[in-house]
Amino acid sequence: MDESRPQPAIPRKSASARPDVAIHLYEPGDGGLDRVAIHLANGFAARGLTTEIWLTRAEGASRHLLSDSVTIRMIPGMKAPRG
Repeated sequence: MDESRPQPAIPRKSASARPDVAIHLYEPGDGGLDRVAIHLANGFAARGLTTEIWLTRAEGASRHLLSDSVTIRMIPGMKAPRG
């Protein structure tokens, strides 16, 4: 096998299949953890892994960093108990 040739990309699975990687963030905020999670999601997707980021709020300061190849799944927020 010729090592100088680029390896073929791993085929992406259908959107209905279970993702290879799922990352949960409340929102894509301006914190370092949010940016790290987004960069990890982008990197996994760039390497051919089916990647989802689960958000409670879709908009935030670092939303523009999220690649189009990462699926966004909206999940409901947890309600705080009343006391």
